Amino acid sequence: MADMNYYSAVKKKLLKEKGPEIKALGYNLSCGLGKQGEHFSLEARLQPLPGSPDPIEDNLFTRIKGDLEKYLRDNNGAVLLNIKYLGIIRVQDKP
Repeated sequence: MADMNYYSAVKKKLLKEKGPEIKALGYNLSCGLGKQGEHFSLEARLQPLPGSPDPIEDNLFTRIKGDLEKYLRDNNGAVLLNIKYLGIIRVQDKP
């Protein structure tokens, strides 16, 4: 349980400190916890804000990913980060 609390605190700090920077680039950052066996990870998702390019440019995604990984490495050691770009989520028509 201690690991989960640690990762939860890291997630909250990441969203608080890096979320506004990513929002300024035109994207929203959301983050959850993942677990495989005994190991936790941060599962991050990017989505465009209204008016932002969708899909995200490869170089911008790479820059954001690198920045988040560096932030985690510098502040939290070996925290695993999995980041994906989701794009705009649209309501699906019912069959």
